[in-house]
Amino acid sequence: MQKLSPLDQLDPNNVGGREQMINRMYSHQTALLKIKPTLDTKKPPKPHVDANKKDKPPLKYKKLLEYGNVYKTFSAVVGASKPLIDSKEPETTKFKSFWGKKNKAQKFQEKEHELNLRAQQKRIQGIGSMQERKKNPNDPLAHPTYLLSSDPQPKTNNYLLKQILKPQKTANQIDLSRLYPKKEKKEKLQPEGGQDQVYQEFSFRPQSAKPVERSSSYMKKTDGKKEPPKPVIDKSKRPQTAKTITKEQYEQYKKEIQMKQSGIIEVDFVDEIPKAKGVKESDYEYIKQALIQLLIKYRIYQERDMKILFGRTVVHNQHMKMDKLDQIFEEIKSELDK
Repeated sequence: MQKLSPLDQLDPNNVGGREQMINRMYSHQTALLKIKPTLDTKKPPKPHVDANKKDKPPLKYKKLLEYGNVYKTFSAVVGASKPLIDSKEPETTKFKSFWGKKNKAQKFQEKEHELNLRAQQKRIQGIGSMQERKKNPNDPLAHPTYLLSSDPQPKTNNYLLKQILKPQKTANQIDLSRLYPKKEKKEKLQPEGGQDQVYQEFSFRPQSAKPVERSSSYMKKTDGKKEPPKPVIDKSKRPQTAKTITKEQYEQYKKEIQMKQSGIIEVDFVDEIPKAKGVKESDYEYIKQALIQLLIKYRIYQERDMKILFGRTVVHNQHMKMDKLDQIFEEIKSELDK
């Protein structure tokens, strides 16, 4: 389509331009209605709709029984090899004809994943079993011989060469007790006197006047001199050495003994006895709280000790009323009795 020149371009802002545009649109529509059809000779005509349609014989309708469907179901169940209820998944083709390379690769990955999961579960279940322990050469339960066995010996030739080159001991350096251990034990257990001599040494009956003959090993050790038996000393009855303490420690120990025996009468706590300045209610409350703290601190639970403490409190607070102090003492006693 050719471009219009600037003079031929229509301006829709004025009346003349709008009228020309409407005329052209109308002439365009009339030309479309009067157009002649054209044929493409290269394309063959479309086949008819019923060209490839096959003739089908009409369906034959049977007259079914009233419960024919039910009868057919029961006959199929009875005729089956295993007449049981089957809840399995129905057999399908699973779109096998549409499977390609991607489906095969996916199936292979899924199968490998399933095998890995089974192997992991089997390994988790076998943790701590003897079969798994045997795979660890340092396990003391599966391989106790590794733990208890000594270091491996060198090769035979090296071992023989080592023994030959080792400095040999002389006759004086050889310990005969290692060569004949059983003989030495028999000499220690049985003296030369025989069985009668054993009875004389280890029986409770009075011994005969015949002197006891010691074995040769005993005579060698003592050189023929008889030594008296050493007295057995009981270690628990040995005299213990006294511990030295200072005078201050002794006074402290004496004071603690006196406190245990006679309460707190000997204990001097004059500085801790409460002393009130005035006669207000707060002063009486202060004396009550201070007395309770003293009783707890020195564990004063005996009645005579409490009377001594209350008497000293009255002496130090003579400006206060006696009836109120007695009331405080009674309240403290009642609270302790609870």
